[in-house]
Amino acid sequence: MLLKCQKGNKLSIAEQNVINYINFNADEILQLSITDIAERVNVSVSTVSRAIRKCGISKITDIRYRIAEGNFIHNEILENAYRECNNTIRKIDVDVLSKVVEHIRVAKKIHILAAGITTLVAKEFEFRLQREGFDAILYRDEVLKSFDRIAEEGDLVIIFSVKAENENMLIAAALAKSRNATVVSCCCPKYDTALKKLSDIMIIGSQAKIILNPKQDGYTYSRLGLDIIAQAIIKRLCNN
Repeated sequence: MLLKCQKGNKLSIAEQNVINYINFNADEILQLSITDIAERVNVSVSTVSRAIRKCGISKITDIRYRIAEGNFIHNEILENAYRECNNTIRKIDVDVLSKVVEHIRVAKKIHILAAGITTLVAKEFEFRLQREGFDAILYRDEVLKSFDRIAEEGDLVIIFSVKAENENMLIAAALAKSRNATVVSCCCPKYDTALKKLSDIMIIGSQAKIILNPKQDGYTYSRLGLDIIAQAIIKRLCNN
């Protein structure tokens, strides 16, 4: 909501109509004067002025500034998302996708590894593979340290990890390699990591930070890059 009556003030019906008009027509307000608003709502200019003052606004230009600031933040969010998607798409090699699809098709079993929030991306990936008739199962943190009891020769291990630094993922990848399983890593690291050396194939996406609510501490990382990689694999698989 753009404008809201401040505590202790009370709006008349005419003043409330002014505030409602401004709140529901924010895009128009950028081009309207206070006189234009008064004419649209069929009230006096003084009524418009009084209404916005009760909302803590001294002049119409302050409303325009608030609208423009909101639009800037909105556009910046979309721009960042577009940049993350675009950078990930540019990094994905079609030939590498084809190799991953080949491994999926010949694998005896497909083991999907993920941890934390990333399991949401991996869970959908698991569902899509199962829907296509593949023997795929998702494993989380708790079983990764004993992965040599699960992975076998001829199996495919697909790892989803943003930073590719999760210790349990590294252990699981090493154990899978020791069992002669094929390891594919889908990650968004900024630098080379130990996981790259343990992977037969690594698909790299773009990494972006998400600032948490100010009441919380620190930040997290977007999974948009990983989601694009997962979708690209599935679509390549379905179109081959």
